[in-house]
Parts: sequence; structure tokens; C-alpha cells
Amino acid sequence: MSFWQIKDYSPVDGENPIQDWYEEQEDEVKEEFDFAVRILTITEDWAKVPEFKALKGRYAGLYEIWIDVKLFYERKKRRYRLIGIWKPDSSHFIILMPCEKKRRSYDPPLNSALDLKDKYEKQKVGMTHDRKI
Repeated sequence: MSFWQIKDYSPVDGENPIQDWYEEQEDEVKEEFDFAVRILTITEDWAKVPEFKALKGRYAGLYEIWIDVKLFYERKKRRYRLIGIWKPDSSHFIILMPCEKKRRSYDPPLNSALDLKDKYEKQKVGMTHDRKI
């Protein structure tokens, strides 16, 4: 039983940059991505999921899903974050952008997610796609 729907946001109709990013990733990254999405869709209370966090400060209103991946040819884990929006009165989590967290910074920077959030919520630009896993 699914409690949640995960959606990809695209600011341009007919494109899906989240899916494009996903298809470029290595199999290990795709597997962790799919696993995280599956777990979240069947978890009723996301507050109990340590891989889901609300961002604070100037990024309040954005949330991140953590995906840490150890690739066999690298010493350190790669720390991917799915940055998105969620409204407490909705069963949808909308992924605005994937990024990689390196130390304390995000690549691409979180300002990009704020711009996408503004386009989606205020400007009503673009569309969402159901996340396929």
C-alpha cells in the first residue's frame, strides 16, 4: 500500500530533467534512488525516516531525501540529495532537482531549487511527472 506519490518537476513541458539525470547515473545510484523512493512511498510517517529532512533558514520549505552510495572504485560515499517540496496537507512529494552534497555545499546550489520552487508554486510554470520505479 502506498501512502505517498513521488513526482518529478519539469519547468519545461515535454521534458523531465530528473529522469534525464537518473538515466545518466550508474546502476548503484539508480538502485539506491529506487530503494529510497519505494521506502518513502510505503512509509506513513516520514518524520520517522532519517533519510528525509526539512531544510532550514533561507531554504525553509525545501526538503531533502538522502541517498548515499558507495561506488566500488571510490573510497568515499557519494552523497546525493533529492531536493523537493511537500505540503503537510498533500500526499505528494515533488522532486525539484537532484544534487550532490560535497561537504556543506550542494551541486547544483540550493538557490536553483528555490528558483524551481517559485516557478512551480507562484508562477505555475511547468508540469509534474509520476516517478517510475
